[in-house]
This record gives sequence, structure tokens and C-alpha cells, in this order.
Amino acid sequence: SLEEPPREGRLANMVDSKPFEILFGICIIANIATLGYTTNYQMEHLDGQGFEYVNVIFLVFYSIELAMRVAVHRVYFFIGSNRGWNNFDAFVVGSSMLSNIISIFLQSGRSANAAVIQCLRMLKVLRVLRVLRLVRMVSTLESAKQILLGSVPTAIGSFIMMVGTLYMVSIVLVQNLELSLITQDDPVIVEEVKSIFGSVELGMLTLFRSIFNGEDWDKYYQTIARTSSQAAAIFVFFVAVIQISMLNSFAAAFVLTAQNLSKPDQHAKAMEETLKERQQADQLRELCESFMDQDGSKALSYEEFKKGLECDHVRALFMLIGLDLQNTEDFFELVLALSGDECEVDINFFVEACMRMRGGASAIQHQKMRIEQYKFQNDVAENFFRMRHWQTHVNDKLDALRAGV
Repeated sequence: SLEEPPREGRLANMVDSKPFEILFGICIIANIATLGYTTNYQMEHLDGQGFEYVNVIFLVFYSIELAMRVAVHRVYFFIGSNRGWNNFDAFVVGSSMLSNIISIFLQSGRSANAAVIQCLRMLKVLRVLRVLRLVRMVSTLESAKQILLGSVPTAIGSFIMMVGTLYMVSIVLVQNLELSLITQDDPVIVEEVKSIFGSVELGMLTLFRSIFNGEDWDKYYQTIARTSSQAAAIFVFFVAVIQISMLNSFAAAFVLTAQNLSKPDQHAKAMEETLKERQQADQLRELCESFMDQDGSKALSYEEFKKGLECDHVRALFMLIGLDLQNTEDFFELVLALSGDECEVDINFFVEACMRMRGGASAIQHQKMRIEQYKFQNDVAENFFRMRHWQTHVNDKLDALRAGV
């Protein structure tokens, strides 16, 4: 997807605002409720055109919303980061328009062939897709959608494995029962067996119904047991393995897939960590202003800092953000050195320095070593300058003595 430039203006602010989303969210909920009511009414009265004006009203709302979004985002509406949902919205609105056009065509008294009527039925079914728009507005449903779509490969693999197992077991049972029916004299038993295992396909359906509670598996067992004890044992073993092992394995695979998909990506983790840091910084700033800054100067002295740490709540907050203040005097001197002030340090700078030195004593010692290294470099540079100055002074004296001689 292409990165969309920032949109400005009244229309952009309106479309991207929360009240706009809430308004059309209410519209979607109302549409869902009326869709269920009108469906029941049409089924009761067999009136396929009942309450069509209600669908037209909602279609007008959706069309206005779609037009406003396209006007704001333009081509990025279809190719931007939200192109999936946007194209889905456009498809739902377009199919609804086509459905209403066909309905008007039929109400005008013109004849329509079966293909047109079938198309109208399909388009009316597509109206139900409007319910999915709620997923876009609720973050929890969005996560559920991601998990559902991500579980599709697992579902396909489980389905293939299940079909393969049903096919192989059905072949074994049908062949075994076929050999037993050859010597079976009771035509009633023969018909009963054929009704459940008369073919491989029918056997697969019988096995499927027996393990998914479509029919009590004991009913099938009693019929099989009267024909072949070997087939009955295979059938019981199949039901036990499927119920105890295979279905639980499928459930475990879905759970693992859902867990992996529900984990936040790197971008979400970074955003969450950034938000956490900001909240901790705001809490620390509020604490400094309310508990430590006694004179209201927006700056902290060592006395104010030391007195504030006597409160267990203040010290606990420093521990929470990862600052182990074992030596308060060294810590405050370190912050003073970083700020360049002599007696007091600005609260905003103090909070920023604390957030940089999170991680316990090792981070504080690291910052302290950096300050000491900086001081050492300044001392070396100052001594070197003095030596150069002294050397120049001595050279000047020697040159003067030589000139006097």
C-alpha cells in the first residue's frame, strides 16, 4: 500500500472524527435490527417487496458516507492501508444499489427471466454482509477477525486430514461388511447395513454423523455388531480415537494458532512501550511537582529531592520505573552534572534524565561514568592548555635572555 499524505480541512476532520464513526455505527446497528424484522415480515406475508423503502433509506446513508470518504482520501481510499475494508464497503454499497435497481425494474411490470430473479436473490443475501462492518468499528472484533482468517490454513489442514481418515476407515468397514453380508440370510439386516454403509460415500457420512453427534454412534454399532464383530471393533476403535485424540489435536492446533495470531506485532509492542513510558513520565512529573517541589519553582534542589524520597510512595514509583536509588546524593549530583546547573535542576529535565537512566544501578553508574569521563577530558584539556601556555611563556623568557646577551 502507498503512504497517504495527511488530509486537512473540515470534511477530513469530520470523516476522521469519533462522532462520525459513532453515528454510522448506530446506523449499522439500526440496519441490522430492521433487516431481521423485515426478513421475518417477508417470510410471514410472502411479500418480497415489503419494507423496501427502509433499505433505500439506509442505502442513502451508506452512499453519503462512502462519497465523503472517497472525497477525503481520493484514490488512497482504494489502495491505501485500509483498502481491504474500504473496498468491502464499496462492494456492499454497490451491490445494494444494483439490488434496488433490479427491484425497481421488476416493480415496473416488466418481465424478467430466471437469471435476473436469481441475481436479485443473491444481491439481497449480500445485504447481510453489512453486519460485518461492525467488525471494523470494534477493536475486539477486529482481533477476532484476524484470528479467524489466520486459522483458515489450520482449518483446511484439519478438514483434509479428517476427510482422509473418514475415507480410509469407510473403505475398511464397507469391505468388511460386504464380506459378511454375502453369508447373511436376514434381508432386514442387509437393508439396515446398506442404509448406513451401502457405499464408501455413505459410510463416510455415517462415520461423520457418529463422531459429531448427528446420530448416536451406539445405534450404528448395534447394526454393525449383528453383522460383523470385527467391523464393530474397528468402528468402536475409530470413535474412541477420534473423540479422544484427533479432535483434541485439532482443538490444540487452533488454540496455538490463535495464541500466535493474538500476539501484538513489533509495531504494536513499540507503541505500547512508548505509551507506557509516557505514562510513567507523566506520573513522575506530577509526583515531583506535588510532593517534592515545596517552593513551587518548577525546579528541585537536593534537600527537596531527599525529603521527597522519605515518602514510601515516591520511592516506590522510582523503583517502578526502574531506578534503584541506593545513593541519593550521587544520583542528584549526576542529574545536576547532566543539566549543567549548580544547585537546582528543572523538573522537566529531571524527569527526562530519570527516564534515560532507568534500569537500576547499572544505568546510573553508566551515566556517572560518562560524566566522570567528560570531566576527565575537560581536566586533561585544561592542563594541556596550561602546559602550552607555560611553555610559550618560558620560550619567550629564553628568547629575551638571548637577545640581552
